[in-house]
Amino acid sequence: MDLSTILALIATYKLPALFIGALLFGEAVIIPAAFLSAQGFISPFTILWVSFFGAMCADTIWFYLAKRLLPWCHQHPWCEKRSQQTVRLMEHMTGKNPFLYLLVSKFLYGVRILSIFYMSLQTNDYWRFFRYNALGSITWLIILISVSWGAGKGFYQSGFTADRIEFVITAIVGTIVLFKFIELCVSKLVQKRSPQ
Repeated sequence: MDLSTILALIATYKLPALFIGALLFGEAVIIPAAFLSAQGFISPFTILWVSFFGAMCADTIWFYLAKRLLPWCHQHPWCEKRSQQTVRLMEHMTGKNPFLYLLVSKFLYGVRILSIFYMSLQTNDYWRFFRYNALGSITWLIILISVSWGAGKGFYQSGFTADRIEFVITAIVGTIVLFKFIELCVSKLVQKRSPQ
């Protein structure tokens, strides 16, 4: 789905588009929505709670799918190796603290779902997972939405409005690229420091 389609869906359908987008695509929809909120299309608080419920639904699905998918994963050496590396790295960074584990995984590219799988294997207590994941998700969303909203507000006050969609799209893509670059840098830094 391209960015102009995401923007059009959010501007037209607001809450349902945001919920489904957060559920299926995560920050790829949340960042443009926060950017649009700076221009008055939707409240940032609405983005926060709708995105929170979408992300929590997605994470709950992954939590329950983990027990079915992990046996398949362990049949493939590349998958098992990646999951073991991720577990070692995350345990080293967080000291096995479930809240820190789930919070840090939100910011590291490529480990969020593996982290949910790990938590699913560590505990059968869904409500324990839910509490820690809710705290991590809300923290992640507040930071993500605040930065994206700030970028959108700066662009909006510069005289660029939704009528100049090419500038809005460029700013949103720039914000997404910046977040991905930061995630990649943090991931590389953490990998260098992790025990082998």
